[in-house]
Amino acid sequence: LGEHGDALERLRIFVEHVADRLFLIAGCFIYAFDLSSLEKLYVLTVPADGEPDQIRTADHEILARWDYGRTFLAHHAEGMQVMMWSTSDGASRGHIRSKCEILCCDLS
Repeated sequence: LGEHGDALERLRIFVEHVADRLFLIAGCFIYAFDLSSLEKLYVLTVPADGEPDQIRTADHEILARWDYGRTFLAHHAEGMQVMMWSTSDGASRGHIRSKCEILCCDLS
């Protein structure tokens, strides 16, 4: 994890078998790996409510949901913004801001 090694406190692993991806969530970072080779493909940052200069690490857990093989979303627990990315390459698919804290979010 290199420069993000301090994010190991709340390490979680998710396998997205349809897209052949393994995701590692550590602090405010989401690492994507090829499931077969374990080659690192991309790293995303889930900033606090969309503000890159206010990154939370241990304060609030990152919650994530996947639309099998296509898209996934992530947000901080009790945050006010949901961010979406392409599962295959990590390209941004946009974000949604809320006027109140987000408790749960899903793709369908």
